[in-house]
Amino acid sequence: MTSFHHLMLRLCRIPEPKRITISHFLNHRLATNGISLDTQLNVHSPKNPALPDSIQNQAKTIATQLSNCSNLSELNKLHAHIIRTHMLELYPVPFQWNNIIRSYTRLDAPCKAICIYIAMTRACVMPDAYTLPIVLKAVSQVFDTQMGRQIHSVAIKHCLESNEFCESGFISLYSKAGEFENARKVFEQNCDRKLGSWNAVIGGLSQGGCAKEAIEMFMELKKSGFEPDDVTMHYGCMVDLLGRAGLLEEAREMVEGMPMKANVIIWGCLMGACEKYANAKMGEWVAKHLLELEPWNDGVYVVLSNIYASDGLWEEVERVRGIMKERRLAKIPAYSLATSST
Repeated sequence: MTSFHHLMLRLCRIPEPKRITISHFLNHRLATNGISLDTQLNVHSPKNPALPDSIQNQAKTIATQLSNCSNLSELNKLHAHIIRTHMLELYPVPFQWNNIIRSYTRLDAPCKAICIYIAMTRACVMPDAYTLPIVLKAVSQVFDTQMGRQIHSVAIKHCLESNEFCESGFISLYSKAGEFENARKVFEQNCDRKLGSWNAVIGGLSQGGCAKEAIEMFMELKKSGFEPDDVTMHYGCMVDLLGRAGLLEEAREMVEGMPMKANVIIWGCLMGACEKYANAKMGEWVAKHLLELEPWNDGVYVVLSNIYASDGLWEEVERVRGIMKERRLAKIPAYSLATSST
């Protein structure tokens, strides 16, 4: 029997191993580049007061290698090694499980992350407030709403549903699945709302095309006393929301009041809104700014022509089409758009 198995037997017995036992063994594993034992010691440290702080710090340093894997192949090898040594079955706390789940989620392997979570529950390791948000991120990536509901039940069972990160995760999950009513229920059931929850519900509504509802939630956010952060006030998102809701003047005011110059994305959002609501005057203004940034972009003329057509301005349609035809024949790199008197 290897020295590893001897220590595993001792860890499972009473009395627990003495400080000198673990210290010598860890030093041996450090010298031989061992990872698995150091991870196991890190898990045992909260249960074992005999473990000195220096050893705990060393063990935690090595344990972070789980979350520092740079590619999926490396992580798979490390995970396979842990499986072979039956170490996952010995983890009494979710810390290391969280590391592995987070790593697979970070490396775009959500199905694997979900499988690790399932194995964790089968090993009777209770998830904590860090576990569920990580798993929810993986579940959202594969749009597994059924699995999300099961995790929601687990959160309720362990009184974690009001945790800010869990709440935001559930709101995002339901929103991506188009279940806006469930997302709103999660949001409204918590009286002590955090800014992250506001951001999640506003973002979910906007991504789902519920522009008016998202704007209403944004107004409620401001009334509640919260100061919108960079996530809430992402200018491209807000301009898009205002545009979708038909609030073009408000969108224009936001663009003009920005502390930096608007980029192509922001102008493009506003141009799309002008097309949707056939606002020729603002469409011309937006088109001018877009062509200053991208004079080669013929798509601007196409959208502007559509706006004129929707508004019944057929002379302007012909004028813009003439510009497009000339640009294609002469390949003029920068053709200024004349402003009409509409």
